[in-house]
Amino acid sequence: MRAPVLFDYGGPWAPHQLNLVLMAHTGAYSDISHLYFRDRLWQHPAPYLDFRFEYPVLTGVFVWVASFVHTSVATYFLFSALLLLGLTLLTVWALGRIEGANPWLFAAAPALALYTTLNWDLLGICLLVFALILFQRERDVPAAAVLALAVWAKVFPIVVLPVVLALRLADRRWRSALGIAGAFLAVTVAVNLPFALQGGARGPLRPAWSYFFTFTQQRPARATIWQPVLGHRADLLSVPLFAAGLAAIVVLAVRARDRPRGSLLPASSAALLWLFATAKVYSPQYALWIFAALAIEDAPVALAIGFALLDVLIFATTFGPLYPVGPLASEFPRAVQWGAYGLRQLITAAFVLWLVREKLGAPARAVEPSYSTAAR
Repeated sequence: MRAPVLFDYGGPWAPHQLNLVLMAHTGAYSDISHLYFRDRLWQHPAPYLDFRFEYPVLTGVFVWVASFVHTSVATYFLFSALLLLGLTLLTVWALGRIEGANPWLFAAAPALALYTTLNWDLLGICLLVFALILFQRERDVPAAAVLALAVWAKVFPIVVLPVVLALRLADRRWRSALGIAGAFLAVTVAVNLPFALQGGARGPLRPAWSYFFTFTQQRPARATIWQPVLGHRADLLSVPLFAAGLAAIVVLAVRARDRPRGSLLPASSAALLWLFATAKVYSPQYALWIFAALAIEDAPVALAIGFALLDVLIFATTFGPLYPVGPLASEFPRAVQWGAYGLRQLITAAFVLWLVREKLGAPARAVEPSYSTAAR
């Protein structure tokens, strides 16, 4: 979908002109190719040091490494795709190492074909899966370090931190909880400090680094039902709704920690899914995170197929023949697109309820045999 259009592109080296060409072809748009021109990556600049960047620092490092191959937008895109393919294979391999997971729900998802090279989410997903493996094996300090790397690749994995800390504290494993917090904080400081600090009279923090936080806070609602319903006031509902749901998931995780498989993985998956169910902004590649959560929890195949069909509809209304505006404009009303976005939120919330009911319910107590039964 993407590489042939990029190889044929002969227009100006400017993001707007490139996007006009990309958006005229189904599925050809990619943030990777867009940012190549926007941030002039053929000059191999360093994110945060040479230009502001709206992603966490590890994604910035990934973009900088990929820009070593920068002779054209097509070669930069293909090298980025090669790196992302390696992360995808690692993710599938790691999912197979999680007890009770079904890696096929991720490996066979249409979202891999549609979105792997749309953005850099596979970096954060891969690191998150490895962190969960380590937490499952109770190697808490290295797990917390990898979790911090996942957060600073894509901030979403932060929802795992309160879950695991609550579980360790509930078991009175004070040293483990302290080690998790310390390792997470140490890695966070180590990866951010080189980009965050600056000298001079402009203050201690580099604005090009802090731009990620201001951009995230000020970003308007997008591709969610909050956009047409609440507009710029979406935070008034989405933030408290997310916070209340996350708190409930943490409480349920503590109550269900004696289940045979434990509650860390299902609670982490539920927290991640709840984040995407309530967030004011949704990008189509976030489906990769949802499929990863379904794979970790070995969700019923029918649920995964249903979400895959909906995801294809979202792709068609965002980058394909059902897109209501732009070069690919169709006769379909925008209500089809909003309906797909809203249904996606409802189904994601339904996944959370399924996890709560099936895997975070209180463990059933063994029934003591009566005297007569024991005698027989």
